[in-house]
Amino acid sequence: MARPEWQFFLMDTFSFEEIGELRRCRSRQGQRTLNGSGSLSMEVPTNLKVSREIQTIKTSVLARRNGIDMWSGFITTTVDQLPGTHVNINAVGWRELLNYRVLRDTQTGGGTLTYTNKFPYEIIYGLLQLANDQLPTLITTGNWNGGSNYPNVTPTQITKSYEKDINIGSEINTIIDLENGPDVDIDPFTRQLNIYAKKGAIREDVLYGYGVIPHNLASVVRNEDGTKTMNRMTARGKFDNALAEDVVSQSVYGLFEEVATLSDVVDVDTLLGFAGAEVALRAQPWVTYSVQPKITTGKGIQPFDDFDVGDTIFFSSRGGRISVDNQAMRIFGFPWSLTDTGAEQIGQLQITAEGS
Repeated sequence: MARPEWQFFLMDTFSFEEIGELRRCRSRQGQRTLNGSGSLSMEVPTNLKVSREIQTIKTSVLARRNGIDMWSGFITTTVDQLPGTHVNINAVGWRELLNYRVLRDTQTGGGTLTYTNKFPYEIIYGLLQLANDQLPTLITTGNWNGGSNYPNVTPTQITKSYEKDINIGSEINTIIDLENGPDVDIDPFTRQLNIYAKKGAIREDVLYGYGVIPHNLASVVRNEDGTKTMNRMTARGKFDNALAEDVVSQSVYGLFEEVATLSDVVDVDTLLGFAGAEVALRAQPWVTYSVQPKITTGKGIQPFDDFDVGDTIFFSSRGGRISVDNQAMRIFGFPWSLTDTGAEQIGQLQITAEGS
């Protein structure tokens, strides 16, 4: 397999016109994140003419791999040093801009802004529009992709209320984090916010193993967190209550009960759906894995080509207390880097067990 060709371009943040290509850079590394901003850092030669144009916020970086735009974001910090021959730049993805926007009193009518029985993507786009009504965020409404390569993904309507001063970026994250919440990404070039019922696909041909064939993992870390376990929930709405519980979980772990107050919700089915989804998600301790692929030189499984964030891959492990057979794992993040010679490497894959 040929070594991938990466290119990096300095862009004007506001017009997104190309200023110049960032060549001969070193220490190029990034973070790929499902539903996150992602990040990129590198050292740019100061004898490169375009380096004189680098500015925080006003300029951005567009990363292109094999002719495909993979990521973009605005430069947040620069570090110059003498003696020295490079400027260190750090950039973060566009979603970070929404973390600097709050809902204003004039947008709530002095009271509460409520979205009643709306699909999550409708509320996200509504919040984005409110941010853009203040002053353009550079992020625009993209496409809703209601289909999915995953089975049993059915978006449900919800009701959400907001008061002044809430952080718009945080509230969008809250919707994404819901059980069966949507996935989002921002197109690197158009900067359109696209929303998916569930992003990615099941990659049955992507197999990793530690202590077993194909022996392509350097390490495996398993984390089990019982602190968020909950198997009985009462959801209290404006007029009614709804109860959901998992008696099987209670028989195994004991009773873990919570009460959620949703004072703006009037529909009992919405309350029941919320409580049921929370119990289904948290009835067992939450298990996550971090797996470190072995370094390859263009052979074997390749990130971006064979899998990306949102995809489900499979891995097996033998050793210590970790015994896993062909476990389906969804990828929600991984760090990547390029050596000075252009070889592509990835760090630990952040993954969760599907169905855990």
